[in-house]
Amino acid sequence: MPAPTRAIGLLCALLSAPVAQATPILDQEHAPTGNFGALSVASDRTQVQTFTVGNSGVLTRIAVQVARQPLTSENLDLSVWSTDAEGMPKDLLSAASVPVSALDPPSTFPFVAFDLSVRVPVAQGDLLAIELDSAAPNDLPPPAPSVRYLWQWGGDYAGGTASSRVGASVLPQQEDLHFRTFVEPKTE
Repeated sequence: MPAPTRAIGLLCALLSAPVAQATPILDQEHAPTGNFGALSVASDRTQVQTFTVGNSGVLTRIAVQVARQPLTSENLDLSVWSTDAEGMPKDLLSAASVPVSALDPPSTFPFVAFDLSVRVPVAQGDLLAIELDSAAPNDLPPPAPSVRYLWQWGGDYAGGTASSRVGASVLPQQEDLHFRTFVEPKTE
């Protein structure tokens, strides 16, 4: 076989070989232990937590410490956003959803993982925003509070801030929401 033909065959074999991917690592975490409260996630309010990326690579998964209430039936929706100059969500980068059946029994606060539908390239120092939302009603009269989600809240995360969006109003929070981000590190 002539050398150019062998070289082309080798090049084709290399290009079609599976690409090795790095295993995602825990990049950012705000999960203090203690007796903390929670913020409602429902049709009338979206919770937002910003975070600063620690490792360049690809953001693949986000986990949030969240509970469902006894009558919850709607999906829980997570989205990842770039941020504007004020640190507020700007451009949608990726989204994921989990059914209520993916959560533990009511009123427990496990970390619920969302594998992102679109993997997000990130660089160290990027400020991104996590939004958590649901179509679950939160209006009175009862049983509305029994159908919403609750996102664990408390402690201070130095790399971001939390806020609640209720209609057009944005309400800054004094403490931060509990989350974990996972990045596939950039390989040379």
